[in-house]
Amino acid sequence: MPYRKLFPELYDSENTLQVIGGVHADACLEKSFSVLVWNVYKGRMRGWEQDFRNLIEGKQIVMLQESVMNTRYDPIFQTPEKFEWVLAKTFGHTHTKMTTGVKTGAVVKSTAQGFYISEDMEPLFRTPKMILATTYPIKGSEQQLLTVNMHAINFVSYEKFSRHMAKVVIAIENHEGPVILAGDFNTWSSLRYKRLQDIAEHMGLTEVKLSKRRTRLSHFNRHLDHLFYKGLELVNAEMLTQVITSDHFPITAEFKIL
Repeated sequence: MPYRKLFPELYDSENTLQVIGGVHADACLEKSFSVLVWNVYKGRMRGWEQDFRNLIEGKQIVMLQESVMNTRYDPIFQTPEKFEWVLAKTFGHTHTKMTTGVKTGAVVKSTAQGFYISEDMEPLFRTPKMILATTYPIKGSEQQLLTVNMHAINFVSYEKFSRHMAKVVIAIENHEGPVILAGDFNTWSSLRYKRLQDIAEHMGLTEVKLSKRRTRLSHFNRHLDHLFYKGLELVNAEMLTQVITSDHFPITAEFKIL
């Protein structure tokens, strides 16, 4: 029927999470590790694959938004003993079967995975947005690292945006170890950004201060991508404005576990 051809297919809760690839089950994060955060724009731009392969080299944690599966890029995410990838699927295309969502990769096996889907839908295509939470073991510690990978709802009222942001608190509040919160928060207004800052402060998170001399014009000259942390020491961080194979710039950072 025409409706099914036009609108994407949503997933029920049992089919939302997908684990791809594999790593040694007994591996743990070292005390120093590096992170990549990037909205990859579904890999649409020419040259994206090579940039991505270069960027993930030497990274221990990779947090992606608008990542896809069931495309020609699948082999990147299926390399054995390189990364474990956890995908929280938001929707799929009924014809191409391409799946879109947030994806977190790590050189160690996750010990838990969970997702928090927005209660509201974005207009036109009536699709939700997703938060993916994963935990990872730390070498020599009983604590674990929690990563919270978010693609915030867009094109909706502040009240609906705020309702989705509140799920960040649910994802983090009961975790006692170090935390990384990162992603595309769609903070194109000062009010939205203030809401994100208030939640981060409430959760004891520190924002990584990035040099933001240049933005993508398609984002109204606002910065949408952010990185927060707790229980970690920030060694360095950078927004890679020279990488232009997405409509977002990648963020890289190096941390030490306290």
